[in-house]
Amino acid sequence: MKIYKDTVRLEKEAPTSRIVRIMQDVGGEHNRKSGLSRQVLMEKGLFWIMVSNYIKIERYPKAEEELEITTWRGARNRTLLPRYIIARDRDGNVVFRCSALWAMVSMESHKMVNPVKYGLFPEEIVTGDECKLPAIIKQIKTTRESSFVVPEEYIDNNNHMNNTRYFDMCESCLKDEISGKKLKEATIDYVSEAMLNDEIKLNWVKNGDIIYVQGENQRVIFRTSLEYE
Repeated sequence: MKIYKDTVRLEKEAPTSRIVRIMQDVGGEHNRKSGLSRQVLMEKGLFWIMVSNYIKIERYPKAEEELEITTWRGARNRTLLPRYIIARDRDGNVVFRCSALWAMVSMESHKMVNPVKYGLFPEEIVTGDECKLPAIIKQIKTTRESSFVVPEEYIDNNNHMNNTRYFDMCESCLKDEISGKKLKEATIDYVSEAMLNDEIKLNWVKNGDIIYVQGENQRVIFRTSLEYE
């Protein structure tokens, strides 16, 4: 199964985190149907991690809107497995595009592994409709600071803060700065885990329409670039 399509109906206008949740859920279903589910990886002592992702929003999904989601895996680069997603409305117009770099990680060493060495052969496809992959966000000089304590509802089945919740956290802390604006593009690098009750220091700076944020808790947890309009 090289290309997987699904339909999603939204109960209300989607926040940024809901777009990332769609990416996770549809990608997870594609993995399951193509023999690379969480359970299959666990049996081999592996698990999936999202290393980074990129989102380009043409417009925010509307309440009660039905979207057709298309996803596929791109060409593998050593241990990194790209995934692409396009969401279209009923008229075929693109609502948003996403790309993500995923990896399989050893439960024992917590290092990224080559799936082929474990007898896993993820299908790779190039459609010509791929958006750009997430670029590495370098450490930047920041001028402002906020803090956030990770609540229980942000924790997922892997006992760390779910990837989707980083956007909720940032937009909560930046609410005065981004009031009345919509996210246009975003890139995020997941550097290390955030756990329950961690107090994350958000260091950030605004440069034109782009806000750069770095989250820390004795170590760098994530870096993100958020462009609003």
